[in-house]
Amino acid sequence: MADVFLSYKREDRENVRKLARALQARGFTVWWDNRLEWSGQWDRCIKRALDASKTAIVVWTPASVAPDGTYTSDIVAEEANRKAGSHDLKPVRIGGVKQRPFPHSGLQEIDLTAWADGGDDAAIERVFAYLERESGARLPPDATELAAWFSAENANHPTAFRGFAVAFPDSRFTAEVERRAAETEIRAAHIGLGREIGSEITKSFAEEVNKPDFTPPLPLEIMTKDGPAGFARNELFALLQDGGRAVMEADPGGGKTTALLDLAQSYNQSSDEAVGVFLRLKPLAIHGGGLMAF
Repeated sequence: MADVFLSYKREDRENVRKLARALQARGFTVWWDNRLEWSGQWDRCIKRALDASKTAIVVWTPASVAPDGTYTSDIVAEEANRKAGSHDLKPVRIGGVKQRPFPHSGLQEIDLTAWADGGDDAAIERVFAYLERESGARLPPDATELAAWFSAENANHPTAFRGFAVAFPDSRFTAEVERRAAETEIRAAHIGLGREIGSEITKSFAEEVNKPDFTPPLPLEIMTKDGPAGFARNELFALLQDGGRAVMEADPGGGKTTALLDLAQSYNQSSDEAVGVFLRLKPLAIHGGGLMAF
């Protein structure tokens, strides 16, 4: 059972990483990870971790809270609501949030904006004090143990987690090892299945349009103030992995379909965690039920 569950929007990952590291350095165990929001099995992992945690910290930022005071992510809202119901929710704010989000506007947050920018250690100390009231005081782990745990989390692989348990059998983080290892195995299995399905769907479409007179793929370009400039595939893939979006423009018959098929196949092969798939919008619209259900 982790001391703290961090609920956050993917765009805030780097600030959340800093918060998680600070909590762990103080001696708290923390559940936080990438989101595979389409996976029912992964959703169950998240719910188990959330229910088992002693406290949930929801991170309020301009990315996670809209100007009208609503959550921009249904998953963050659900997590916050679930923990608020048991009175175990603590909000922290990073950045200029205009309104506290409904229905948690009555909760008082701790402002970590200055701390996230490299100052105001008093703010993070208030977070520590709150958690110690809820979970009890913690002694900071030694530097070697902490560095090894950070390395295991960065690797996010069952072997890395289990290797940590062998090296540090008495660590407070070792209690988290088997659960984290099992979660990463589930995650890897879902990504592997997604890659396989994506590859087959894209291959089927590619065979359908692979005709001698078909337009070659478009070169990638990005619009700058000086006009279009070349844009490498790895730059596009990095943009997508950071939650970015890209728009492809061309006249009818200009090569958009071929380019997208080519990019989907390349993305699927770019790393073990990349899932590239080409989907046509018309059958998706006819099918209904949402993109991932389709």
